[in-house]
Amino acid sequence: MRVALVDDNELWRGSLVTALNSRGIEVAVDAADGDELLHGLDRIGHIDVAVLDLRLPPTWSDEGIGLGRTLRERLGDIGIIVLSGYEQDVQLHYATRALGDLGGSGGMGYLFK
Repeated sequence: MRVALVDDNELWRGSLVTALNSRGIEVAVDAADGDELLHGLDRIGHIDVAVLDLRLPPTWSDEGIGLGRTLRERLGDIGIIVLSGYEQDVQLHYATRALGDLGGSGGMGYLFK
C-alpha cells in the first residue's frame, strides 16, 4: 500500500511516517500542505490512500477536505482519511458530512489525532 501524507506539523508528520513505515506501509510522499503534494503528484506514481490533516495552510480551516476532493478528481478511487486534533461535535459532524460529498468510489474516513 502506498500512502500520501499531508500535515503541517512536522513532528506529527514525521512520527506518522515512522509508524506507517514500521508496519510495512510505504509513505510515497509526505508534505506540509496541499500545494506541495499536488505539485509533485505526477512524479510520485500510484497512491492508494491519502492521509490529510483537516486544517492546513493557508487558512487552517478545511483545506484537507478540498484537497481530498481534488485528489478524487485527479486520481479517481483513492482512499481518503482526514485527521484532526479537534473533537468538538460540530467539527466532527462537519468533517463527516464533507467527506460524504467527496464523490468517487474510494473509501473515506475521519480520525481524531
